[in-house]
Amino acid sequence: MTMALAFALGACSGGKGQGSLGGASGSGTGGAATGGAQGTGGQSGTGGAGSGGQIGTGGHATNPSGTGGIGSGGAAAGTGGTATGGVGTGGAVAGTGGTAAGTGGAMTGTGGATTSGTGGATMPGTGGATMSGTGGAPPTSMIVTSAEGAYWQTGTLTPASGTADVTVYSFQTFQTFAGFGGSFTERGWAALQALSSSDRDRAMKLLFGADGLRLAVGRIPIGATDYSLDRFSLDVTDSDTATDFALANFSLARDMQNMIPYVQAALDVNPALRLIADPWTPPVWMKTGPFSTSNTPSNYDGGNMKDDAQTLSAYALYLSKFVQGYAQQGIAIEAVAPQSDPTFPQTFPSCVWTPALYLMFVRDYLGPRFLADDVKARIMVGMLANGAMDEQFATSIMADPVAMSFITAFGVEDNMVNALPTLTSSGLPVFQTEQDPGNDPFQSGAQPQAMFSTIPANDYIFALQNWQQLSVWLNGGVASYLVKHMALDTLGANLDVSRLWPQDALLVVDTTAQTLTITPAFYVLRHLSQFVDPGAIRLGVQASGMMDPLAFRNPDGSIVTVLFNPGAAAQPVITVGGTTWQFSIPANGFATIVKAP
Repeated sequence: MTMALAFALGACSGGKGQGSLGGASGSGTGGAATGGAQGTGGQSGTGGAGSGGQIGTGGHATNPSGTGGIGSGGAAAGTGGTATGGVGTGGAVAGTGGTAAGTGGAMTGTGGATTSGTGGATMPGTGGATMSGTGGAPPTSMIVTSAEGAYWQTGTLTPASGTADVTVYSFQTFQTFAGFGGSFTERGWAALQALSSSDRDRAMKLLFGADGLRLAVGRIPIGATDYSLDRFSLDVTDSDTATDFALANFSLARDMQNMIPYVQAALDVNPALRLIADPWTPPVWMKTGPFSTSNTPSNYDGGNMKDDAQTLSAYALYLSKFVQGYAQQGIAIEAVAPQSDPTFPQTFPSCVWTPALYLMFVRDYLGPRFLADDVKARIMVGMLANGAMDEQFATSIMADPVAMSFITAFGVEDNMVNALPTLTSSGLPVFQTEQDPGNDPFQSGAQPQAMFSTIPANDYIFALQNWQQLSVWLNGGVASYLVKHMALDTLGANLDVSRLWPQDALLVVDTTAQTLTITPAFYVLRHLSQFVDPGAIRLGVQASGMMDPLAFRNPDGSIVTVLFNPGAAAQPVITVGGTTWQFSIPANGFATIVKAP
């Protein structure tokens, strides 16, 4: 599966986001520094941003020949290089009455220095190794390790010979990777708003910046979710039964307060960010009962999508107006899914569909509506979560050539791992759109399983659980992996009126103390996202004593291998790209080995 197939959208005009899903967007323009200062020189990249036509695979039903074509191109490699010495990136930002920490040197412990004082920011250190430059794989080979209490340490690769414990097979190739990502939520932005502007800017750079996670894909909700501040839609009428088929009441006023600023702040850091969107519920007047019990304040929770032509036409217009409205704000939406979790009637905003209704809506209403309105976004089949029941939504679309002509990708989460072979056989990319956010009030089956707490622990156990999920999905063939919560407050609470489930996040804000904490899950994800570029190809890897290893070859030829060692500290030998090294990996810890091109 090529990157061109993975993203077969035409260029979107009027938006700050990457306009085309037709190729790998350019990656960072720098390399990694061991010690701080930005590198200069180094090996420049080749390739570039993908380009392509409006229609990726055969055209729409109303234009069978298709216009445009499949995007081409690859990821631009960095133009920076290595440097030694320089500035560390950790340390604490002092608040009123606090003491500013130093800006250099190694940061050890479970998060670095914490500055006390009113309004001070807790900025955990990076554990010693500062990845300077502007992201991507460094032009020289290197290793970074992490373990609980000792995150992001620079190690040493020692030339070795003999039998390797870890072997990367560069000839064995799998899916092309589009990048890591995360979901935008109102509660996440509200938490970040509690920080000073400088700390909030730092948080955005940690998530989207070249020296942070380099998140490349963002998921935007259409209306309310379980992590909105309250229930709402973009078309509210006087009552739950009053209709508005012409969408006279459609408004993005709510998003202008809590969502669009969040997305724009991300685009300011990473203008190439790719954006997908989906609703948890349509406007309540588009649904019929039975609704979920204990609804507050109205029938946003549960219910079934109406199946009459007038409602379906209005809903297609609703989604089209959303994409067009965001474009007017400089935000290009590349793909829209009609419904999140279409078979789960939840006690937070949700809606139930049948596979037959979903197929009809995509084929007869949404696809033609986007075409008529010249909306450049394509349709993602998703977001599917409920195992074999939701797999029927995908297979019914796959069996209909007219519906498939509008589809650019599949979006899956939760219990859909077993469906990956079927979905990837379509030739379209499959996005993992939401990882398990941890602190489960039920047994998820993931190990290790942390004990449920009314205050999410955001601890190393969650980081390990997240790694296990991540490796299963990536080894299963997904083209992208998105976390549910990029940032939350310390409570992690949501709108669910029946089930207490406070959830974990990558960044946690104490809104009272106005401090920011980097969680262990952030560092575990960074072991991949810091070095694996959009457009990278997953490689085969075999590793004795390591759990679920991953390896990728970047467009510039560098090879990234990420290992988790569940046992005691070890000194294994790795062979990658014709080179053999010995290295140290901590107990119950991680190592990322980058072989330069």
